[in-house]
Amino acid sequence: MVLVLHPQHPFAARKHISIEEFLTIPLIMQQKGAGVRETFLESLKAQGIQPEELNVLMELGLQDSAKSAVMAGFGGAVISRLGGVNEIAAGKLVEISVEDLDFNRPMYLCVNRTLPLSNLAMDFLRFTESKKDQLIADYLRAINHAP
Repeated sequence: MVLVLHPQHPFAARKHISIEEFLTIPLIMQQKGAGVRETFLESLKAQGIQPEELNVLMELGLQDSAKSAVMAGFGGAVISRLGGVNEIAAGKLVEISVEDLDFNRPMYLCVNRTLPLSNLAMDFLRFTESKKDQLIADYLRAINHAP
């Protein structure tokens, strides 16, 4: 997950901001129950920050709605990095890290153990497991070197 801001936001030219600076940003939050929102709030609580301390401007249902609000200049949002890669690469959003906040979240692959996987599914699982580190590195390199 990443904090994204409009390219003209006062913090957009910086790579890092403090937690105190982060708390001043009007936030566009995803709806209650959204995985990104829940993980984000958990990471704040781990740093002793309660949700009431956030400067929440609005809550929207979908990540695309939150991105659109940020691109319109309403504030910032914490979104899935993969969900914002195109907008970040195109310069429509700027990714900013917040010191001492870990926005990483675990990813899970779920399968039904009572049903056998097809050969194609097994091949896919083997491929992703063997290539995951390279795929992640390639992805991070691409977004860090985007124009």
